[in-house]
Amino acid sequence: MLKRVIRMCDALSCPLIVMVLLTQALACQGLVSEALAQSDDATVAEAVASDTDVAAMRTRFLDAASNFAFLGGAQKDQTFELLPDPILNWSNPERRTSAGGMFLWTLHGRPMVAMCGYPTGEAGFDGSVVYDCEFQSLASEPLTATESGVLVWEPNQAGVVFQTLKSDSDPATSSAARMLQMRSLSREFTGKLVPPQRTEIPLRMLSSPIYRYPEPSHSSDYVDGAIFAMVQGTDPEVLLQIEAVMNDQGEAKWRYALSRMSMVPTEVRHRDALIWETEWAIKNRNTPYFVIKR
Repeated sequence: MLKRVIRMCDALSCPLIVMVLLTQALACQGLVSEALAQSDDATVAEAVASDTDVAAMRTRFLDAASNFAFLGGAQKDQTFELLPDPILNWSNPERRTSAGGMFLWTLHGRPMVAMCGYPTGEAGFDGSVVYDCEFQSLASEPLTATESGVLVWEPNQAGVVFQTLKSDSDPATSSAARMLQMRSLSREFTGKLVPPQRTEIPLRMLSSPIYRYPEPSHSSDYVDGAIFAMVQGTDPEVLLQIEAVMNDQGEAKWRYALSRMSMVPTEVRHRDALIWETEWAIKNRNTPYFVIKR
């Protein structure tokens, strides 16, 4: 820009005009340089702040999860245990979500409730980050949830329905071999988000489970099990539970269940056969899928 002004000045005969143009050009160049420098500084500061914000948000998600308590079981009198660490820290660049965390409550090792915490992109009245607590019941019976002692969620139906999983081989006798089998079985499932009148979004199955059931005890009703996640970015959109359980004949067999972690309509296929579809989520205090804004 400065060179252009100098060429203009050469064509002018008035020294005063030349001086004014040069002064303005130099001032403008200085402002541009300063703006660029400030922009670079802001970019660095934003990156540092982003890392700090991610850590702070994940701590906040854990604090939020710790405020919830669940009762379930046949009589709704059994307390679920919150695992001390998130089973998955995730992000979703497509939705500009830099930080998310998934938490799990269990009963005798069996997963009962999953929760994802993530920022909504909104700000509260005090300028704080607003975030969602997205819940999905993984229980086979109704349950109740309280937050700091106040009833907030009471799904009146099962969160999952297990189906027989056809396989060429029954569950192996060793834990390590069953893990290999479950990982192989998970790869037979594919999923996608199918928002109406919009482009379908294929989901990716994480190669490793986000939760492995502990060794069964005398009170366990399973032989083995794991939760796998179909993700966008690393954001879980569908949960796949694969379990080995004993049938009435005393034989170990495979079964599976699917559950949503997204309000968007979804399709899941097994070996190319469509086996599961959802519509836009209905969310209220009595549904297995529920979102609480905090």
